[in-house]
Amino acid sequence: MATHEASRVEVPKPHRFSGNRDAKELDNFLWHMERYFEAITLMDETAKVRTATLYLIDTTTLWWRRRFADMEKDICTIETWEDFKRQFYPEDVAYLARKNMRHLKHAGSIHDYVKEFSSLMLEIPNMTEKELLFNFMDNLQGWAEQELRHRGVQDLATAMAVAKSLTDYKKGDSSKVESLEDSHAMGGGDKVPRDHNAPKKGSGKMPNVREGRGLHPSEASWEKEVKNILAKRVTRRQGVPLVIEYLVRWKGLPKRQVSWEHADALRKFWKHIERFQNEATTRTSTTSVGESVTICFK
Repeated sequence: MATHEASRVEVPKPHRFSGNRDAKELDNFLWHMERYFEAITLMDETAKVRTATLYLIDTTTLWWRRRFADMEKDICTIETWEDFKRQFYPEDVAYLARKNMRHLKHAGSIHDYVKEFSSLMLEIPNMTEKELLFNFMDNLQGWAEQELRHRGVQDLATAMAVAKSLTDYKKGDSSKVESLEDSHAMGGGDKVPRDHNAPKKGSGKMPNVREGRGLHPSEASWEKEVKNILAKRVTRRQGVPLVIEYLVRWKGLPKRQVSWEHADALRKFWKHIERFQNEATTRTSTTSVGESVTICFK
């Protein structure tokens, strides 16, 4: 029979904090300290502060020595764990973080946007989950926000995970999918009015992707032949006839310029469609209720 001592689990010590001005590192330090307090059932507030200071090193040690001296002179009071945490989140820092979050926009890659938002939210400890989710969604580009709403995200963690997956979704084989810089090209974005002369939203890095019945091959002499078909999407919506479209790269056009074309407009290129269907390695992703996309990279 195992003894009581043998069954005990040793609680890992928290990592030390050096004072690096990195919001994620600070937030992780405080979070791990709180998990450590729970694991050793430390309830006394003063003891929590005293224990946490044992894991301060370098510049934070000097900072605490000055704070401790101020406490002895009754200049300041740090008696609870919340008092201690507030020392790392000055009011002006939280205010500036809120201000920066309000002006943060998804202008470049979605990966950079998620990273910047994550950093800012760690500097605002008293912002509610509901507020954070609203700000995260509201600052996204239209296509990305619509995609998250289609997937029915209800909390911040899920929203950020789905947003990051959009980036992963479009990467694929970097040597083959350069033209699909934006996940909208994968069929994951919001539908836009079928005005084929209107520019698409997004960053300057977005490919020239045109929606739906965009480039019919007869519209210009240099659009005589399909180079290859990159993807297929099938749209099913209640009360609307099923729509089949293919993401086409045309011969004679820049590599990054692709377009979604209705299947009816591609009848003369049935051999390309047949090869896409029969030979390509495909994978399917549900992008919204009633809409699926089969992606293939050639």
